[in-house]
Amino acid sequence: MEPRRPPSAVGLAAALLAFACGHPHVGADRGAPPAPGAVAAPPPAAVDAVAEPTPEDLPEPQVELPEITALAQARQVLAARARHRIAEEDREQVARVLADAEQELGLDVLLVLALITQESSFHPRAVGPQGSLGLMQVRPFVGRDVAARHGLPWAGDETLFEPAHNVRIGTLYLAELMEMFGDPEVALAAYNMGPYRVRRILRRGGAPTLQFADRVFGHYDGLVERYGSGGTAWGG
Repeated sequence: MEPRRPPSAVGLAAALLAFACGHPHVGADRGAPPAPGAVAAPPPAAVDAVAEPTPEDLPEPQVELPEITALAQARQVLAARARHRIAEEDREQVARVLADAEQELGLDVLLVLALITQESSFHPRAVGPQGSLGLMQVRPFVGRDVAARHGLPWAGDETLFEPAHNVRIGTLYLAELMEMFGDPEVALAAYNMGPYRVRRILRRGGAPTLQFADRVFGHYDGLVERYGSGGTAWGG
């Protein structure tokens, strides 16, 4: 038996034409009948319409806000309030001292900055009426004693005009008062009036005036509103 041979082109065209004429769906379109050799495409299948999601249906994107660190807060406040009073290098050193004081001593950075606002308005060479010096208005005898207790360098009163040294000594002294009295307002009163005077008042059953503390906390509230909440519990 001879093998089957493929049909000729003429025979294939005739077969396709016959098929098209007899098929119920082919040629039913409005246009002209398909040309010989062309195969008509089947009609498109019906597709169900899918409604596009509205914004309310979409899940809210999870945005991770950057954490505001104590160091970042200190830098922001010092850049805004002491740019023309403290050199940039000194501002960075002060910011790092403040961040260390929050981590090591538990002192809220913004509260210490509020105390500096009240005491010196960020003037590093400020001199108070009772002889207190520098940013945190530390008296020389207090600065000398704190430096000696904590092994810090002391080169006389001029040490307190160096911004970072002044703030390091001032924060250590404030932390000592916090431990001594256990109350932020009383500790701030002692910072202003002296701890021995406050002790005498308390021993007699009285209460120290808190006007100074109220002013400091007023500055603190303004800093919190502008730069975010403080980092430690005792700040407010």
